[in-house]
Amino acid sequence: MSERPCHVAILIVGFHNSKDVLNCLCALALATPKPSFDIFICENGGKEAFQELNNVLTTAHGPCNIHSGHQALPRFSAGGKFAEVKCLSLKGRATSVWVARATENLGYAGAINVWLNRLQTIADWDGLWILNPDTEPYPDALANLVDRAITCNKGMISSTIVPEGLSDFVHNRALRWKKVSGSTEAIGFQTSLRAPCDSNAVEAIMDSPSGASMYVTRECVEHIGPMDDRFFLYFEDVDWGIRAKKFGLGYASQSIVPHKGGTTIGKLSASRKIRSELAVYLESRNRILFCKKHFKWYCASVSVASVAYAFLYLFAGSPRNFKIAIEGFLAAWSGEAGPPPDSYDGHLRAIFFNIPTALYRKTKLAISLAHYCGQVVWRAALSILGRPPLPHLTILYYHGVQNSLRFEFARQMNSLAATANVIPADFEGTLPSDKINVSITFDDAFASVVENALPELACHSLHSTIFVPVRVVGREPNWVVDDQSSTFQQVVMTTEQLKALSPTLVAIGSHGLLHTHLSEESKSQAEDEIRRSRKELQDIVEREVNLFAFPYGDYSQHLIGLCKSAGYSHVFTTDAANVQTTSFVRGRIKVEPSDSQIEFFLKIRGAYNWGAIKRKMLRVKR
Repeated sequence: MSERPCHVAILIVGFHNSKDVLNCLCALALATPKPSFDIFICENGGKEAFQELNNVLTTAHGPCNIHSGHQALPRFSAGGKFAEVKCLSLKGRATSVWVARATENLGYAGAINVWLNRLQTIADWDGLWILNPDTEPYPDALANLVDRAITCNKGMISSTIVPEGLSDFVHNRALRWKKVSGSTEAIGFQTSLRAPCDSNAVEAIMDSPSGASMYVTRECVEHIGPMDDRFFLYFEDVDWGIRAKKFGLGYASQSIVPHKGGTTIGKLSASRKIRSELAVYLESRNRILFCKKHFKWYCASVSVASVAYAFLYLFAGSPRNFKIAIEGFLAAWSGEAGPPPDSYDGHLRAIFFNIPTALYRKTKLAISLAHYCGQVVWRAALSILGRPPLPHLTILYYHGVQNSLRFEFARQMNSLAATANVIPADFEGTLPSDKINVSITFDDAFASVVENALPELACHSLHSTIFVPVRVVGREPNWVVDDQSSTFQQVVMTTEQLKALSPTLVAIGSHGLLHTHLSEESKSQAEDEIRRSRKELQDIVEREVNLFAFPYGDYSQHLIGLCKSAGYSHVFTTDAANVQTTSFVRGRIKVEPSDSQIEFFLKIRGAYNWGAIKRKMLRVKR
């Protein structure tokens, strides 16, 4: 924390529940003077809900005033995922209340992330308090959270959540994940609020604060990144908590927050017969997504438990909720994430449509695993015969690294730092043989690489190479990105970002002028683009550019010759191959941050390079 008084940003997400937000702000108006705070609300329910919320908050008896003559700061004005932004003030306090209308229902995590992205541009806040709209915190709730964070050096802090109207009993003090069954346990559930509680004991077993009230320090947020909006709703709080554990999870027992629960889509604790379809679907789907992300080895037991939970709806007399729970389960295994479907009728067909893609990926995994086992046996045999195989280089290529996948990317880089020699992609000479040898490259030079990938690489001083489409610098791509990064808005790095890249840790190569298929251009056009892209990129970054990656992996022997003539030292394709350091043409294997740990393990060891064998066989047939 800085020496100046602590200032907190309070984030609230609403969805057609203006009365809940009203009561929450009335409670916040009674908060202790310190720490100071501002409030940031996102209304996910559309224009009418946004207007109703503003009207309710600014009535004569409401907690807010309209800022007369106030000009919205540019960083908080409409734009992007906010269709409208209004600035109010909390009566009797020097507290601004910013109310935004989302362009669509962004989900809980998505709405939090949009405000968080805006807040990262300013320096006058020290922590975030994420509050559910149907909470009414005690006046000293925030002060106790901040005190626990400072005195115990904790990054993420939980409050004592009590049921509305039953404030003598605890609903939960924090959450604990049960790995085998794939469910959360409410620590302290139904214990007396007046009973003694050892905060240190709670902190020793907790996996996450309750999402109803969680305080996060700025330092912690900057390290773990935003919420994972692939969850949309449910499990995003536990995911954030798991990611924050290394920065310290804390529990402030005197931070008491009454919570209604389920006022927007219904309570998960409600009777299974009447539980909302959205709650049923997302709970079933996201349980599997969460397990796949954090506890891969428990997926089998959690899958069995998920199907068993689904049958409980059937036994409770709700065959439709049983069907929806099964759909959520299948959707998770088909690869679905993010917003739920608009309608569950017919959604099962859409899920089955995605299953072949998932099966294709699993088939490639199985072949690669078999190929890897064969490689291990072959290398062992050669070593026994006194002819140990020569080390080779595996070059990885990514596109963007979106916010929600930064955790997975960091886990991959941790793995590389521990098990591999990470060397420049243009390395020449004798490869070390003590570990596997890997190079990291990024195609398209997306800004998300600067924001999310390079900080993780810098933690381990890992080298990387970025290939830039030269005349798209600072703009949105004019091509279709064919991987998962295409699901979020990408922008190519600016000139300033490219110039700021560390010469010792980041090499820069050309990716053409406009990311076009060079094989579709005439000989003179292709030659001009290859030469011009090098010269123009050198002028931009003010350093030598000697590497070229073919856009779309589209190359030919003729294009390779043009690159040699243009003065490049190495060119890179998207053909997976074991690379020898004498090669001018270097193949690469596509990697995504969302790859499972076993997929990544096999890819960095060259097990997916069986595609090179397949290509050789096809050439022989021809």
